[in-house]
Amino acid sequence: MKIINVKIKKISVSSFSARDYSVELAIDFNDGIDKQIMRHTVIDYPEMVAEHIFNDLKKMEKNINIKFDGVSILDNYVNVVMQNEEEDKKKTAKFLSKVQEKISKIKNKRVVEGYINLIKEINLMNVEL
Repeated sequence: MKIINVKIKKISVSSFSARDYSVELAIDFNDGIDKQIMRHTVIDYPEMVAEHIFNDLKKMEKNINIKFDGVSILDNYVNVVMQNEEEDKKKTAKFLSKVQEKISKIKNKRVVEGYINLIKEINLMNVEL
């Protein structure tokens, strides 16, 4: 059995669309080596999106680290352990909720004044985990 420890370090917004509340997230994590993945998602339910991010990251790590050349079935088993998983999910959901609120402000903005500042705020948003 192979155990992979994964720690998500930071999630930041790379781009977004106010039309459908979608965002491109840059997710920095460490599984022994610092890595980054990009994920495009629609923020409709922040808690559910956070759950999907963590589950997809676990699934990706399992697929990367599985080996089919072992003799025993236990040699093929990969266990992915996320550090501070529940706490990080809550922080991620709260972050996504804030991003959703800011996108909503942009979508409902009727005056040009302050529009560019709101866009810059969203593009600079990140959460350290």
